[in-house]
Amino acid sequence: MKTMIAALVATTAVIATLSHGMNENSGAARAEAGKPSDFILISGTTECRISQGAAREKIARLNLDPNCTGPSSPASQAAMIEQNDDGTIDLLRQDGSAVVRFAAAEGDTHISYEPLSPLIRLVAVD
Repeated sequence: MKTMIAALVATTAVIATLSHGMNENSGAARAEAGKPSDFILISGTTECRISQGAAREKIARLNLDPNCTGPSSPASQAAMIEQNDDGTIDLLRQDGSAVVRFAAAEGDTHISYEPLSPLIRLVAVD
């Protein structure tokens, strides 16, 4: 019985490790699927780089460069990024509510539609 429990615990640990690795690597898989993982956010005079970190399902942790964390940056409240199947992109707070929502525009550019003002651009970079 003890051997069976030990085997069950070991199997559970292996499955958890594999699942965690898959979630951590899904950002790379997303980039390979044609969805960018790095962007330049442009709002007024603020320009900063944001990138996806570890992903879980469709939502990834958001990595911000220091220019994005100032009080005038629309991304300063964002903790996660979600690239939706319809081409829209959302920057999300820790609680999952949207800070900024972007619609696909021309080329690799997305334009904010929520909030309506100020206009914020999100440009994918290689």
